[in-house]
Amino acid sequence: MKKNSLIILASIIFTIIVSCKQETYFQGRLLYEDYCQNCHMEDGTGLRGIIPPLKGSDFLKNNQNALVCLIRKGSQGGLTINGSKYTQPMPGNANLTQGDIANIINYINHAWDNNYGVILYDDVLKQFETCR
Repeated sequence: MKKNSLIILASIIFTIIVSCKQETYFQGRLLYEDYCQNCHMEDGTGLRGIIPPLKGSDFLKNNQNALVCLIRKGSQGGLTINGSKYTQPMPGNANLTQGDIANIINYINHAWDNNYGVILYDDVLKQFETCR
């Protein structure tokens, strides 16, 4: 009886450990998949000449302070990214919370070999106020 209880307990602990697999920026990845991936693609490469890439993007790297408003309000186009001009408008996502936007930015800042740092929630709050 004790042996069976130990086996059951070990199975439960193993299941918990396996199901608690940690993925950095997991929530951001899920939000990206829901709100951004249709245009910017799963691998962040965008659509050549139409939708700009996020993978290896000089704009993303150099304009961290503009990302909150860009995600929230969208863009009418006219962005130059990695030397290419993109005129396709980007729809805004006004229904995303500050936390959602922070998660998305932190995900794309680290996905696809990007290494663009971390945006803090407090910074998102400050930027959020400027784009209302």
